[in-house]
Amino acid sequence: MPTSRFPLTAARYAPPQQHLPGTTCLLTLPLADILTADDVAPLRRELLAEERVCPAGPPGAAARHTARKRYFAAWDARLDAACHAPGAHTRNLLRSSTVARAVRAELHRAAEAQHFGLLAYCVLPNHLHLLLRLPPAAEAVVSLKTALHRFKTRSAQQANTLLGRNGAFWETASHELRLPDETDTNELQRVVAYLRRQPVALGLASATAPEQWPHLYVAADFWWS
Repeated sequence: MPTSRFPLTAARYAPPQQHLPGTTCLLTLPLADILTADDVAPLRRELLAEERVCPAGPPGAAARHTARKRYFAAWDARLDAACHAPGAHTRNLLRSSTVARAVRAELHRAAEAQHFGLLAYCVLPNHLHLLLRLPPAAEAVVSLKTALHRFKTRSAQQANTLLGRNGAFWETASHELRLPDETDTNELQRVVAYLRRQPVALGLASATAPEQWPHLYVAADFWWS
């Protein structure tokens, strides 16, 4: 049976989460045409089934966060597997160091414009992981939705120019996992450690020196041992 190649909308990923001022989020932005609706739909059904039985109050919030982390892990594993799938070299547009550098530059430009605090990111052949912190309400310049739209538009234009191509570069939808409490240092450590392991897991960097992957960035305050 052929896979469904219709665009993945945000509704076909995890349900959206509130972008509260000061929130810390892990965003994953896949390139276009990497995953299909058939890839994502079973995972989302499992997540929604888990969330429906979560209790109310703080215990329920913790259970939903755990469910979303499992969903993210399964979804990201599919992106990683797609990096090495047959024909992947034609879709892994971020494998180009020139394109990856352009994406990184645009991320830093967005952060400098006070759209968000840039804590860490990892540019991989077919997707981007981005750990960011939203500014306090009084300092917010634009919404996260607007900031991401601007970033994706500008970086896509640059990438397509560098690659001599036309068409969609980023998938319309992205995945987000909101960290429950920005003061939870252990949670931040786990996320940063995950990003540092990604180049190693994909065979892009040595296990003894993951920081040598040129498209991994971690803010100085988050380089835990």
